[in-house]
Amino acid sequence: MSSFSWLDFSEHDRRRALDVIELFRERETVDELGVGAIRDAIAELLLPGTSVIHTRARYFFFIPWIYQRLEKKKTPSEKIAVEARKAELALVESLIAAGETEGVIGRVARSKLRILPSAIYWSALHRLGLRTFPGTRDQYHRSLNRFYARSSNVLRNDDGELASRFRGWNWHPRLPAPPSDFSRTATLQLRPEEAEFLRERILYSAPQSLYRHLVEDSGFRGEEAFPWEYARLGELGSELREQIAHARNFSEAIRGAPLLYNLMLAELCDRETAIADYRARLKEWKGEIDSREGELARWNHNRFWQIVTAAGGRVSHATRSFVESWLALLKERSATNLIKSAEARSLIHERERQLKRGQARLDNQRARELWRGDSGTAQMTYRWEIASRTAIDILDGLSRARARA
Repeated sequence: MSSFSWLDFSEHDRRRALDVIELFRERETVDELGVGAIRDAIAELLLPGTSVIHTRARYFFFIPWIYQRLEKKKTPSEKIAVEARKAELALVESLIAAGETEGVIGRVARSKLRILPSAIYWSALHRLGLRTFPGTRDQYHRSLNRFYARSSNVLRNDDGELASRFRGWNWHPRLPAPPSDFSRTATLQLRPEEAEFLRERILYSAPQSLYRHLVEDSGFRGEEAFPWEYARLGELGSELREQIAHARNFSEAIRGAPLLYNLMLAELCDRETAIADYRARLKEWKGEIDSREGELARWNHNRFWQIVTAAGGRVSHATRSFVESWLALLKERSATNLIKSAEARSLIHERERQLKRGQARLDNQRARELWRGDSGTAQMTYRWEIASRTAIDILDGLSRARARA
């Protein structure tokens, strides 16, 4: 686990450190009220193998290519992390030199980059089957000396096939080969063969997902803001449409809770501009809820929890109780009354205490001083923007193949 530390010399220094931390945040991931497990379960169901810190699709190839090159050199376990880091930092410079700007990991930090692309994409590489080694990145590093020794001594039959159960590779055996000079002239554009391979991996690994439909839709351009706005939603299967409907209901219904939480903070901090802003945003939320009153009234909560559980969501009893209480208040009092409800405010206050104890901002003035005016208010999209960007990279690569034909 990574952490930041600083000496508490002054409030100014403390705020500067927090500004640095804020650069690594993505608004939707700030989970002030502890409902992220639900969000992530739904995201993995609809758009598996994605992450809010992914950027561009070609990193799915850059990382295996770097490690395959180091494996070919039989880089030992004790040196692999250092050599891989050098290669990943060189990749940053190569991409910048090629004029790439959108989605280059490390474009600002350069040689000071702490979280490498390999760490960011490691889990997804396994989820989509590009990485066959089953463990963590550190475990992979430690395994390489043993891997080299076993690959040198492995027995083969007369046909040249492996005669033992030795795993002959750490990466998918049909992974497209890299361009000969990729480390010096890399770009973020997928070659046609790369786009086709990555699409195949998504189709194979997530055949029932929304992700699969995006990479098969040649007309998709990612202009929609949410999964439920997808232009071809009506063409999806009934099970997938049901999952998306539940995802929408939860995203829209729960959105009022962080907005109210931030309004309560603004009131405690006596920030008039923020108070007016959150009242306006809550009024807008009320309008959205009122426009879907019928659908939300018919929403089967039990079925929603079944879907979340089946998707692997590990939701604590306390989290489910909080969500159910919020939804019950919303149903009983309407969005208008909920905004003014002392019971709703008490529910949010107790939830923050439950999660943060003595560091709850609504109780702790020092913690409240660190509030930046907007925390966790972005509506849940379930990684839609990330999946859309990857799908577009794939579709653009496939279109280049058609242009050549």
